[in-house]
Amino acid sequence: MQQEKGQIEILLLILGIIGVLIFTGFFKSKGNSEVKPAVPSYQKENVAPSHGLKPSEPSPVPVSDGIAPYRFNPAPIEGLPSNTRQTVISLGTNEKAICKYSSISGVSYDAMQYTLSNSADGTLHYASITALNEGTAYNYYVKCLDQSGNKNTNDFVIAFWVDFPADFTPPVLSNAYPSGDSLPVGSFTIIGVSTNEPASCRYSWAQGTAYDSMSDSLSPADGTRRYHTATITGLVAGKAYDYFVRCKDLSGNVNMGDVKINFNLTP
Repeated sequence: MQQEKGQIEILLLILGIIGVLIFTGFFKSKGNSEVKPAVPSYQKENVAPSHGLKPSEPSPVPVSDGIAPYRFNPAPIEGLPSNTRQTVISLGTNEKAICKYSSISGVSYDAMQYTLSNSADGTLHYASITALNEGTAYNYYVKCLDQSGNKNTNDFVIAFWVDFPADFTPPVLSNAYPSGDSLPVGSFTIIGVSTNEPASCRYSWAQGTAYDSMSDSLSPADGTRRYHTATITGLVAGKAYDYFVRCKDLSGNVNMGDVKINFNLTP
């Protein structure tokens, strides 16, 4: 009896040990069963350059503006030196355009014969003009076409001139009249003289009088004409008359010598 009791105690001890081992192993395996979340691996994509646009933004589409190019900054705009024989005309536009020009106003864009060259961005337009002459004014009329097909319908004018050469020569007088004629009796007559350039002319009864000291002028007195006249009144029959004329051009050159106009009235 005593022996059987001892065997039972040993068996219970063994079962207790096995139970402890099973219990400990269960909780250990449960604790190790947690799986850490996997770290995602990233792979670089081949993405086309966006050119500054967000992926959700569509590419811009050109829109027809419906307005002809705006033209500005004509050149040259003033007198060029007298020795100028060629120059470059130019203008700017507010958008890329092709510009043409004509020396005749009112010509349509399509009918214009000459095309101006363009800068790299198509907004500066220029052309070389040759065979210029001194004392001549030039007008060129420009129309432009933009990329949307809009054309100017009005002229844009580039206007300039070439100056006369420096003038140091006094006017040359000719066609003085009357000259040595016998005129019929009358209360007045007309004297006159021509000049080779625009000038103002004066006259005196005394030979050798300086231009600035002459008190009487031939018309017109503004110096814009080449033909000059004056009306002489109070004439007496049978008397001879002498008048001495000098002129000054627009450059201020004055005759130093007299041109004589003389006539007499028949008795």
